[in-house]
Amino acid sequence: MSLFVIFDCPACERVEKLTRESDELWSCSGCGATLREHRDQNGATVDLTVVGG
Repeated sequence: MSLFVIFDCPACERVEKLTRESDELWSCSGCGATLREHRDQNGATVDLTVVGG
């Protein structure tokens, strides 16, 4: 079972289902972009950047 969230994709700029691909990488179900998760020192997600797609 894959972990997913509903979130604003920075690649297609729409709210889409993002599926976790690895520890830092997510995939957008809308546009297929690969996104890298950036965390603060407490482990909270602070940003997603487009790394492929």
